[in-house]
Amino acid sequence: MTGLPQIAASFVQTRWRCRAGRSRAGFEAWQARAVNHWLAHDLPKVGFYADAPPDLSALPIIDKSTVMADFAAFNQGGITTDEGWAAYDGTGAIGEISIGASTGTSGNRALYAITPAERFRWLGTILAKALPSFPFRAERVAVILPQSSALYETAAQTRRLQLK
Repeated sequence: MTGLPQIAASFVQTRWRCRAGRSRAGFEAWQARAVNHWLAHDLPKVGFYADAPPDLSALPIIDKSTVMADFAAFNQGGITTDEGWAAYDGTGAIGEISIGASTGTSGNRALYAITPAERFRWLGTILAKALPSFPFRAERVAVILPQSSALYETAAQTRRLQLK
């Protein structure tokens, strides 16, 4: 599932999980299941965490400089820092993987690598949380970025939302 169906699914799931009247205990139970699934199924696919125990509290605390020193170990595509910055300065992509960067407000910019599926899930979640009347009312959102990326441009793929 990609594109609009994935955006819609993420939107509906977020609205459902965050609906009024939901108990904190229910939300925390869902959250614990999601984290455990991530620890067991997704985290081992990332080189840096390949041998990590499936226990969130046992994972090492890392910072941005650690990630940027060995970016390839922190993304499933094995994209190096040099490859990431070259893609960021060029097309903004390596194959289907979109490459973006943080704003660098701390003084250090960092890269991120995101798949199309992750972009669509992000958009559905953001729409559900930030725009309470969407999709029943068209919305316009202004975002100030140092440089656009495919992550933010994903919103432009919908007719009911303008992101500029």
